[in-house]
Order: sequence, then C-alpha cells, then structure tokens
Amino acid sequence: MCSHIRKSFGLELFIEPNWNRLLISKISQLGCCCSDYKYIKENTFIFNLKKLSVESVNKQSYSHNTIYQSKVEVLRKQFPDALIVYADYWNAYGTVIENAHNYGFNELYKVCCGSSGGQYNYDYSGQ
Repeated sequence: MCSHIRKSFGLELFIEPNWNRLLISKISQLGCCCSDYKYIKENTFIFNLKKLSVESVNKQSYSHNTIYQSKVEVLRKQFPDALIVYADYWNAYGTVIENAHNYGFNELYKVCCGSSGGQYNYDYSGQ
C-alpha cells in the first residue's frame, strides 16, 4: 500500500520513494463527437477549423482544461520531485480532425464503430 495519499484538486497523487510519476490528460473537444450531435438540444453547430462542432460544449471542455492545467501547475510546484506529465488530447484531437485525410479518414461526421444507423451512423439503442 501507499505510505501516503494526498488529494489535491480532485487528483490523487500517490507519494512513495519509488513511485512519483503521474500522467494527467486534458479532455478532448467533446463538442466534436458526432455520436452526441443529435442528443444535444442546440442548433448552434458551427464550422470551426474545418470541423463541425457544438460551440457551447467545446467552450465547456476548453474551460475545464484551462482550470485543470492551472491545478496541475500547482501540483508540480507542490511536488517538485514528481514527474507530472500533462497529455494534451485537446490539440491532438484537433490536429487529427483538421488533417483527417492525411491520417486516412474519409468521413468525419459518422462514427466508425458501434452500431450502425441514424444520421451519424450511430444508434444508442443498439449498444
């Protein structure tokens, strides 16, 4: 068991002499998930950086990541001997969407897996 567990900003950082590495990730651009388009009661779809997205959802995701990253910086100062890596899924996801054809994607607004059907090739009832 860990000798000490410290909670900080909703993250648990386990502090042990030989275990001082932590990977924390941003959330991706949730407003760009086509499986959720028809369930969002909003008609505010915008084309932004070549992708269809729900603006209000992306703003919430972005705000979450901004706050989260500031808390990660506090953790880094609090535990300078720990390796705390912050994975940037937000920009990684955006890069793939913006350059989809370079990564072999031909269709951006239909899901590739799950059950087929529905406007975006996704049917929740088929799960």
